[in-house]
Amino acid sequence: MSTSAHPAPHQRDRLSVVHENPGATIEDLRILVADLTAMLANASAELAVIGPLVVASQQQPSVDPKLLTVEQTAKILNVSRTTIFALIREGRLRSLKLDGKRRVRPEAVEAFISDAEPTSTRAGATR
Repeated sequence: MSTSAHPAPHQRDRLSVVHENPGATIEDLRILVADLTAMLANASAELAVIGPLVVASQQQPSVDPKLLTVEQTAKILNVSRTTIFALIREGRLRSLKLDGKRRVRPEAVEAFISDAEPTSTRAGATR
């Protein structure tokens, strides 16, 4: 697969002729447009092959983790890491230490959500 990011030398020469010569002919412009169209077609074909590979290489595996990090848990609950550590310290969120790092089971997050008491948002309303 060749790269077509830059025009070939003969195409650059044609571009220079058209750009630098106010007297360029319609035929010069037609040739330049044909060359640019061919370059665009080549680039599009290359992108059609390479694009999905780039996207696939940047995607995270879709494996459900058995253990969540504190950061992942905080993101799920939409709170800070500090809040997660406080919930763990208070015994409201079960966790374990693995290799010196705190981990939370997804089931513990679900239990925390289920056990959480609704808070009042205004007189008589619960959330």
